[in-house]
Amino acid sequence: MILTDTHTHLYSESFNEDRNAMVQRALDNNITRFFIPAIDSTYTKAMYSLEKDFPSHVHLMMGLHPTHVKENFKEELAHVTQQFDERDFIAVGEIGIDLYSVSYTHLTLPTICSV
Repeated sequence: MILTDTHTHLYSESFNEDRNAMVQRALDNNITRFFIPAIDSTYTKAMYSLEKDFPSHVHLMMGLHPTHVKENFKEELAHVTQQFDERDFIAVGEIGIDLYSVSYTHLTLPTICSV
């Protein structure tokens, strides 16, 4: 059986102290695939670095985390588009609506549709 972590942000600074050990513990327990969703453009380099360190196990996604939708969302979405133009990803992610911690009042329907 193939065990997969379908949603982990192992590239984030939260894992800086023990990232390699954490991945190794997962591998030791037969978790062999990690599906890695994006957060925003500031993390792209770290995602690629994680993929380079564990090329057989890390499968990157590209998107924009809903908690990181800010006034610069058009630039962030342009970054996402550029990344898809430059390479392949396993899926689109992070994507969605965070209904708990983000105010989307600055995103009007015409604004969203024009993106």
